[in-house]
Amino acid sequence: MTTSLQFTRPFLFAVTFLFTIWLAPLAVRAQVHININVQPAWGPVEYDYVEYYYLPEYEVYYDVPQQRFVYFDGGRWLFVASLPARFGVINYYSTYKVVINEPRAYERFHNHRVQYVKYKHGGHQQHIIRDSHSPKYKNRQQQIAPQGRVQGNTNRQPASKSGSKGNGGNKSQGGKKH
Repeated sequence: MTTSLQFTRPFLFAVTFLFTIWLAPLAVRAQVHININVQPAWGPVEYDYVEYYYLPEYEVYYDVPQQRFVYFDGGRWLFVASLPARFGVINYYSTYKVVINEPRAYERFHNHRVQYVKYKHGGHQQHIIRDSHSPKYKNRQQQIAPQGRVQGNTNRQPASKSGSKGNGGNKSQGGKKH
């Protein structure tokens, strides 16, 4: 009986170990990413997870998890808490934001610049978190724009219902939105 117990323990350990290794990738793929708590009040509604906003009007990105802007200057990408004065005063609440959920989205800037040029000169409205009545945004609605700069109109009038509802696509799981 002692011999069979000695054989059984290593066997059970090996089976458990292999089973765990086999299941681990499945668990990672099944995770649902949510970062509503770090999305700025000026972000578009209905996205449970956002990696980047691309602002076509200014050709800059906002890295949502890191809460910083990314822009190209002098042959390199710069990562900053607020944009320099050369961008002027930006109304983050009204400028169009494209949700892009891909790592280092700025590395595909040339594609994004062409793909989203139609949003560059306004005319496309989005519902923003600040104006949402959804309970999931309750704690985000009072957030101010980056670095306290004057970012535009502070009246709380919701975006027109006739405008675009956002960037489309499956909004709860992430993925590329446009």
